[in-house]
Amino acid sequence: MEFKCQKNQAIPYELKDDLPFIFNCMYNFIIKINLLQNEAVFLYPLNEINKNQKIKWNKYISSNKFISNTSISTENLSCEKLLEKFKLWKNKHVNICCTYNNSVKIFFNQIDNNIYAYIIHIKSDDDLFKKIADFYIYNNRCCYIFIDTKNNNYTILTGNDNSTSFGCKHGKDYNSQMLNYAQNFVVPEDREMIIHEASISNVIAQLNKKGFHTFYAGVLGPIMGYTRKKFEYRYCDNENKTIFLFFTDVTEMYYKDLEQGSLLRSALEKAYTDSLTGLLNYGGIIDKVTEKLSGVSYPAAMFFIDMDNFKLVNDTYGHFEGDRLLKATAKTLTENIGKNSLAARIGGDEFVAFIWNIKTKDEAIKRAHKIRKNMEECLKSYRTSSPLSLSIGISFCPDDGNDYFSLVKTADKRLYMAKFSGKNRVFFD
Repeated sequence: MEFKCQKNQAIPYELKDDLPFIFNCMYNFIIKINLLQNEAVFLYPLNEINKNQKIKWNKYISSNKFISNTSISTENLSCEKLLEKFKLWKNKHVNICCTYNNSVKIFFNQIDNNIYAYIIHIKSDDDLFKKIADFYIYNNRCCYIFIDTKNNNYTILTGNDNSTSFGCKHGKDYNSQMLNYAQNFVVPEDREMIIHEASISNVIAQLNKKGFHTFYAGVLGPIMGYTRKKFEYRYCDNENKTIFLFFTDVTEMYYKDLEQGSLLRSALEKAYTDSLTGLLNYGGIIDKVTEKLSGVSYPAAMFFIDMDNFKLVNDTYGHFEGDRLLKATAKTLTENIGKNSLAARIGGDEFVAFIWNIKTKDEAIKRAHKIRKNMEECLKSYRTSSPLSLSIGISFCPDDGNDYFSLVKTADKRLYMAKFSGKNRVFFD
């Protein structure tokens, strides 16, 4: 039966409601081209980008991916080429319709002095399957691998040209191929891990235990560079020990997690850092020392450090020079405190340092004298009414306490004794 719609005949209301659904089921797009004016408009689909918008057809097909993605050869779709086809078919009195390929049809229509071509891209079962495959497989996964563990072979289903090559479509030795993949593409820090995690024996053990097996690794490929991959194994057939391996690119998620972690660490570091010297601040040193004390090997030592006559620097040279001296003190402290240590400025010209895993108390005392001695070089250039120097009080863990506040309290008392005894000295008992 042939359906005809006369010119200016209204479309029935019921059909108007159904047309969008029908068109969506049947067509990818319909384009109307005025061949003499080199103008085209999308009749379907209508969206905000192309709605009622006339485009220059020849320019569009030479630059737009929409047409090239339909497997249509754009060189035969210029206005000139289509006019040639129209004249040829019209002269031969053939039906003015061309089946371009299985999914594309071209119709012609002459209205007054204008000649129109209609390009219709028809959906097919293959199109539908491809869209499903693209969405569920290739866009979300790099590839699927079917593994026959009994025969140690595999088959790859992939559509992503950017994925790092796992090997040929069919292979006979999964274990060897995975070893080769790890050695050639997996980053060194993850290589040993992936060789173990991806071995058939371990995969089966994990599947029998949990029903799935998942791990992550960094992959360095020739096209995409560094990517982060999720490896996920699940049984296809438990009885016959056939397995699906899904490769999924999680690089974007990985970098977002890193960024969030970095922002969090940055915020914590900022909250824990003295803005002038870059050392830990009061809150930072409390938290860090408390953390270290939970697993520290004794003995450990706490230094309470104060600059003698520092106020004279601000009074004589100004606060800018005073700040410069505080920075120099922090630098001297960090360069001479030694390994297994933390240093902080807790206010004004007061500093604390904590060292752990020291062999003897004498080791801590020697480090304190080294800091005091090296600081003398920084202070020689200042001419003040009273000499500048460092005084240091030391407390020891566990003898003087097992927490930050107990250790600082004792170290502060010994600092006072160092100052009372003439300054520029270290007190430790």
